[in-house]
Amino acid sequence: MQKIRDDITEVRSGLAEKFVMLVGKLTGLERRIEGLESSGGGDTRRIRNELQELKSKARDLTTECDNLRERNMSLEREVRDKVSIIDRLRSRMDQMDESLALNTVKITDLESQRGPRAQHIIHSYNGTLLWKIESYQRKRQDAINGVKSTFLQRSVWLQDVC
Repeated sequence: MQKIRDDITEVRSGLAEKFVMLVGKLTGLERRIEGLESSGGGDTRRIRNELQELKSKARDLTTECDNLRERNMSLEREVRDKVSIIDRLRSRMDQMDESLALNTVKITDLESQRGPRAQHIIHSYNGTLLWKIESYQRKRQDAINGVKSTFLQRSVWLQDVC
């Protein structure tokens, strides 16, 4: 965003310099015209050609100034659009921070409900509760060997999670 502001400042500075240069050239042209008019005679064809050339240069400089103004307005629109996008992203980030804080509180509540005797830590992953099964290798091997056993896990209150 700072770069865009710097670009706008640079374009404005360039416009100011070009405007000063344009005014200086126009002043110089006016003096030349006055000098030609005051000299009286001289070569009229030459004077007319110089006048046409000067008018052409003035038109070119005016066109260049107009182009610089349009570029400046375009950059200012870009800055406004970028600021708007940044504001929306900040708002969205604030909402996500609030959601994260609420989920952290819920997890803390769940862990505190388990009490001091709890041996397992419950984790939440995309809304799915995960916990460690004690003696997993032994229980897996029992299952492979056909030994039937019952798993008793403490209750999980889903209303506290959602």
